[in-house]
Amino acid sequence: LLEEEIHRPFSIEPASFDCGCVQADSFTVDGPATLAKYLEMHRSNPGRLTGEIEFLHRHRASVVVSDVASFPLVVARQAGIPGLALGNFTWGDIYQPLVEPGSSHQAMLDQMREEYQQAIRFALSMAMSELPTTIDVPLVAREGTSMRPALAGWLDIDPDAKWCLVYLGQYPIAFDWSRLTRYGGWQFLLLSKEPPPVPGIASVDPRRFDVPDVMASCQAVLGKPGYGTVADCMAADVPIVFTRPTGFSEADALAQY
Repeated sequence: LLEEEIHRPFSIEPASFDCGCVQADSFTVDGPATLAKYLEMHRSNPGRLTGEIEFLHRHRASVVVSDVASFPLVVARQAGIPGLALGNFTWGDIYQPLVEPGSSHQAMLDQMREEYQQAIRFALSMAMSELPTTIDVPLVAREGTSMRPALAGWLDIDPDAKWCLVYLGQYPIAFDWSRLTRYGGWQFLLLSKEPPPVPGIASVDPRRFDVPDVMASCQAVLGKPGYGTVADCMAADVPIVFTRPTGFSEADALAQY
């Protein structure tokens, strides 16, 4: 992803400070497994504090931007430099519905909320209520340009048909692709580096084409609701049809917007 999106020199230092969500597939979050995995990292992070502070000083860092782990913001404060969360939710927002009332995980979640202090908060955001300082910014999206003639020639598809881009996330999912062939007059484009699962669906390699341009070339998107997908659709004025994931509350906020 970084190689596709960042068009300037950069370096990567592998490290993990949170676990996001443990998912069975693109639409189902495993709540207990997620909390257990994060608890493991939550317990190990304090022992890494000194080494991470030294890392920031060694590289003369002037700011830490996190998407959206909370522990790096603690490291930044201890190192004496600004730390910002960057996004439309915190993991506190996402994890809270997964925690049973009175659960021992609540203390872990309360500490996580204390670790967040300030953020650049995107439009389409959840409450992010634990943040005492926020900078609200308008919609952040990539505005595409239609490239239908070029795509039609490259993919050998009908430029006069109605096109629908299908993006179901990075995780495997049980999906009956043959059902899409029932929609006469529609050409489905699958955002994937792999060949299409059934005839009649064209695969669009995101390494070859900019996804916002592909979106802008379509009449609709069938997808997994995430900030990037929804924001890009809004910028391109393309409607999105989606199924809400189970156990990932960001989707409810996006649906409201």
